[in-house]
Amino acid sequence: MSLPLHESRPLEQAEPPRRLGLAHPLVPALPAWATLLPALAMLVFVLLPPANHDAAVILDVAQRWLLGEALYRDVVDVNPPLIFVLNLLPAAIAKWTPIPVIPAFKICLLGLCWLSIRLMRRLRTGMAEGPAEAATLDAVLPLLLFAGGYDFGQREQMMTLTALPYLILAARRLDGPPVAGRLAWGTAVLAAIGFALKPHFLAVPLAIEALLLARAWMQGVPARRAALRDPVPWIMAAVWAVYLASIPVFFSDYVTIVLGVFGDAYLAYAAPSMRVLLSEPRFGTALLLMVIAVWLAAGPGSGALARCFTLAAVGAAGSAIVQQKGWSYHILPIELFALGAIAITGARLLDRMIWLRPEMSQRVGLAAAMAVLVHMSAVGAAPWPQLGFGSQPEDRMGAFLQRELGAPGARVLVLATSIWPIHPGLQYAGARSTLRTVDLWPLRVAYTRGCPEGAFGRNVPRYRDDRWMEPSERFVWRSVGTDLLVDPPDAILVALRPDIPSCGNSRFDLLAYFRRNPDFAAGFSHYAPVARYIGFELYRRIP
Repeated sequence: MSLPLHESRPLEQAEPPRRLGLAHPLVPALPAWATLLPALAMLVFVLLPPANHDAAVILDVAQRWLLGEALYRDVVDVNPPLIFVLNLLPAAIAKWTPIPVIPAFKICLLGLCWLSIRLMRRLRTGMAEGPAEAATLDAVLPLLLFAGGYDFGQREQMMTLTALPYLILAARRLDGPPVAGRLAWGTAVLAAIGFALKPHFLAVPLAIEALLLARAWMQGVPARRAALRDPVPWIMAAVWAVYLASIPVFFSDYVTIVLGVFGDAYLAYAAPSMRVLLSEPRFGTALLLMVIAVWLAAGPGSGALARCFTLAAVGAAGSAIVQQKGWSYHILPIELFALGAIAITGARLLDRMIWLRPEMSQRVGLAAAMAVLVHMSAVGAAPWPQLGFGSQPEDRMGAFLQRELGAPGARVLVLATSIWPIHPGLQYAGARSTLRTVDLWPLRVAYTRGCPEGAFGRNVPRYRDDRWMEPSERFVWRSVGTDLLVDPPDAILVALRPDIPSCGNSRFDLLAYFRRNPDFAAGFSHYAPVARYIGFELYRRIP
């Protein structure tokens, strides 16, 4: 019996129809590494100054904690303790090596990005991806790690880069193939740590796990049992439970001081209304991106990964709305997750187009990455803050402080109602803040309308008496005076025009406010003004 020269194939395995050409025969195929150029460009920009001011404050708190100050008592911030625990690593590197704290911080972040990339590569192994989808994921996923630009190192950006492997894991839990135990467990632990940075972040995994559970519930009893036996949500829940239980044990001052003294004031420190919040241009644009992602994900062929990214964007939007601030880094995860979802869905649609040659897939990936890059550049994430750094007087605050304070290590009492541009200027100058509350935001809350209640009358004092202060204002009032008298810093930096509304014709004067405190007045008598710079006055201690 003679054998055929070629093995015959079933009909369903026959060659697909020849794709018509979009690629000109004289145009060479795009090399795979070219799709990484947008990510590499963003990587360069996030390594350049300036460092994010809020991330710099977190570093300052971690450094003070490492040097012996009591967290939530000597240095008070409303953030839960996990972010300060994580920032102990760059603070320790800066303390025990010649590397300054901001470069040390960015080195640690790059290590976290490398871990995320490694997990994503392993999790994608074995997944069914078309040529355009694979090229898009190769180009867009690394870019999403760095696309935060100026907000690189913010808690929202850190949550996003730990969430990306989890989203791929969730897609495999939806549509397969199964993931090996150690890989799934490691991904779950990393994601749980990222989501635990803020309680609001739990909206993201709750949305994803709700989808997984709903799908299992619709598939019958065996699928329900399998979903309940899935270790991933239980691992994350265990991490959160251990962390939550550790707070009153190891960080009792967080409960008594932060929640007890500052809780109500921080809740009042929000946008005036939801209408004002949602009318912010960047917030509205991010929500529009989310709506587009939802619309595309609801269509046929969007795939499990795009749906997971979309749900993550919805959860991130809920987190941002609950925080009621409208700050750029609150909006960032909505943008990144929604852009990722749109890019993935678009690539999957192109993979089904008969006219797209496989060799064009790298161009699809590059185009998707460039679209993400252009959007993030348009909202100001990068490269404009980095390219323009140093052109504005605020950017040179670090140089001013370094020139006036001299050698690194100076201790400065900062009397200002906002952290920018003081931070990261203090970090670039190698100086340290001594103010317990990192800035005077409780005063902004206490005098949000400019005048204390009843201060419109001619004989009513401009500032509240100690007896009538709210707990958060009283904490600031007393601690600033006591600390200045007992442990005087090397210098005092005062904002001449704090961000507090005027009361009639009387503006808020920080020195006049604190000089009513006898301890502050006694301590301040040993300081003399030495320089002014962009609305700040610097006082040095008289030898």
